[in-house]
Amino acid sequence: MESNPDSVYPRFSEIKPPISEDSKQNSVCWDGLERRKDLILIANEVRERLDRQDHLLLQFHDDFIAHLVETKQTKDLVNELLELYKGSKFLVTVFKFFVPIVAAIAALFLWIKEHLK
Repeated sequence: MESNPDSVYPRFSEIKPPISEDSKQNSVCWDGLERRKDLILIANEVRERLDRQDHLLLQFHDDFIAHLVETKQTKDLVNELLELYKGSKFLVTVFKFFVPIVAAIAALFLWIKEHLK
């Protein structure tokens, strides 16, 4: 099983334990193969890992800032669309109120014109 270098837990040893048919023998006795690393190598691996995490966090921070800028621009445009929608609803209400009045006045004017000849 291969591990991801960006995974959460560091990989301290590249050497894999030998596989034998008798697993109890491997868990009880030492096979003489030194698998521990020097503390300096382990510290360097941890430092490199922290550097990768810092790089990922900085990249996330930059992406987040760009997203906030885009969100602000989008918010302004959405607010403008909402104002236009509210204005159009107001105009529809005005037309609904005034169109029957204007139609009645026009009908009255035409009735007077036709009947007062």
